[in-house]
Amino acid sequence: MSMRLPDLARWPLPPMEGARSADTVAVLAPKEHIFPLMAIQHQWIGDCTRRYGFADTSETLRHLIYLANAEPAANKRLIFRIKGCLHCHVGARASQHAKVDLAATVHAFQLLFLENVTQKCEIKSLEKTVRIICDYYQSRVKQAALEDVDKGAAKELQLFSTRREEDPRLAAA
Repeated sequence: MSMRLPDLARWPLPPMEGARSADTVAVLAPKEHIFPLMAIQHQWIGDCTRRYGFADTSETLRHLIYLANAEPAANKRLIFRIKGCLHCHVGARASQHAKVDLAATVHAFQLLFLENVTQKCEIKSLEKTVRIICDYYQSRVKQAALEDVDKGAAKELQLFSTRREEDPRLAAA
């Protein structure tokens, strides 16, 4: 499965100074991974996939990872060091919250980004890092919707249309 056309045409490639072509191919390679998400996150990603014309939930998840990686340092600090997961509760055990597996294909450099964030921010797992990303963007949409339903829809559209202005699938959706 080629992920080149839908994603890499819209987003900048990771810095690869002095890299050989074999290194470039390895960094851009698709990687299958299972991401256990909260049911509400899984549902939201599925709904957004249909609403905004993504090919599949993998593309939607890759888009969210791109967004998180493109955030300024202050926002990344908010997302990964301060905010954390909205589903964590004091005294709750990790296995207490049922999760739904999302089998997704992401770029190797996105997995590297997630692994780096997980390690630097001392997050329990790479999968938890993905849940934090989903929580962050989903909560932004919900926060806007609390003010006004139309603001929530506009915020979600803004998130999922970033760098997709020329994508005919977005226009058709």
